[in-house]
Amino acid sequence: MTDYNEVYEYIQTRTMYYIAVTLFYGYIIYSFRKTNQFYGLNESSDIIDCIYYTSMVFTGSGYGEIYPQTALGRTIILTLSIVKLFIIVMPLQSFPIESFEVAENTNITINDVEEVIEDIKSFHIDLNKN
Repeated sequence: MTDYNEVYEYIQTRTMYYIAVTLFYGYIIYSFRKTNQFYGLNESSDIIDCIYYTSMVFTGSGYGEIYPQTALGRTIILTLSIVKLFIIVMPLQSFPIESFEVAENTNITINDVEEVIEDIKSFHIDLNKN
């Protein structure tokens, strides 16, 4: 039987880790903004810019408008990337997959799939006629 509470707690815990690390590193980067460690941040940059940058690095998006210029800045981002592995990537390997019941006893055949594809095609053709 599926234990959705376990899955919910797992996701909630990971989300809290993500938020805590994002805020922590955002504050670290904010405190270094005056030292020109990061291109795109300066004295007038606010904490939201730093949290935004941390979030972009953490999720792997990274648009390039802010990036580290010095060895210290690169070290900060390197440690953030390593922490990201422990919070996001590695736990995915142990995610409680067994909590989700997979439909093991379904008897879907290729004919069933082909019928669905034909239904979609005929629906698409009907839409184009109107």
